[in-house]
Amino acid sequence: MTPAGWERGDYLDRPLRDLLDDTGGHDALPAAGTVVATTAALASALVVKIARRSRSYRPDADELVARAEKLLATVVPHISGDAALYAAVLHERSAANLRAAMIPPRVVAETSTAVAELAADLADTGNPALAHDAAAAHRLATTAADVAASLTAANDPREDS
Repeated sequence: MTPAGWERGDYLDRPLRDLLDDTGGHDALPAAGTVVATTAALASALVVKIARRSRSYRPDADELVARAEKLLATVVPHISGDAALYAAVLHERSAANLRAAMIPPRVVAETSTAVAELAADLADTGNPALAHDAAAAHRLATTAADVAASLTAANDPREDS
């Protein structure tokens, strides 16, 4: 039996096409958790770029780069990690598995909120040539935070009947 796409290795080490094909494929996973983690990571990476290119406009640009890189590093493991934890829920819908499956979207929601705040700050005070990129990163991160929060709530075993 061929392993599901998400079981064939970390998406960070594979072509983007694999993630797209697996997300649109027949298997239950990857699904929304992986997609929202990917969206959050892309928003974070965009903020890293904007902060780097805002050095002429922000004396604290290096600090902003470091913060954005830390946020990116926080969310990236959940691109592949979310599917593994949710697979356990699909196998056995227990309170313990549901609690574990809440972790990635909760981290993504919290991280995305911080990314959105940083992006909004850079949209106002960073490199003006990248203001639209910063606004886009803000919208992506805000949406990722909202979706991830809804996934966290969906996995809450206290809400399970």
